[in-house]
Amino acid sequence: MSPGLASFKMMNADDVKIWNYGSYRDPNYGSSRVVAIGKLTLWFSGEQAVAFSVGPETRVSENIWGRKTTKHLDMIDGGNAESRIPYEKFMDELEETLKGFELIAISKPGEACPTCTPERGLKDLH
Repeated sequence: MSPGLASFKMMNADDVKIWNYGSYRDPNYGSSRVVAIGKLTLWFSGEQAVAFSVGPETRVSENIWGRKTTKHLDMIDGGNAESRIPYEKFMDELEETLKGFELIAISKPGEACPTCTPERGLKDLH
C-alpha cells in the first residue's frame, strides 16, 4: 500500500475541503478552486487541474491554456514560471499520485479494474 493511500484511508469527512484561491474582483478571471483530500491538494483553473501537492512540494504545470490560467498559476507559485513542469510530465505525475490514493483506476483498457470489486459494491465503469 502506498503512503498516500494509507493516510487517505484514515481520513474523515473533515479532511475534505474546497475553497477559492486568489481574490479576484474581475469575473473574467474565472474559477480558481482548491480541493484538499487529506494530504493531497489539487488546484484547478476552471475545470482543469493545474497543480497538486502531497506534502511541502507543489507541482505546477506549465501554462498551455492562456492568460486567465497564467493569473491562476501565478497565484499558486508566486509567478515562478521557471519552476513549472511540462504539461505531459505534470499529467503523468498527477496520474501516478491519484493512483496512489486510489482516486483513479490502475487497470489498462480491457483489464479488470482492481478498485471496482463486488466486495466494495462498485461496478467496473472503466
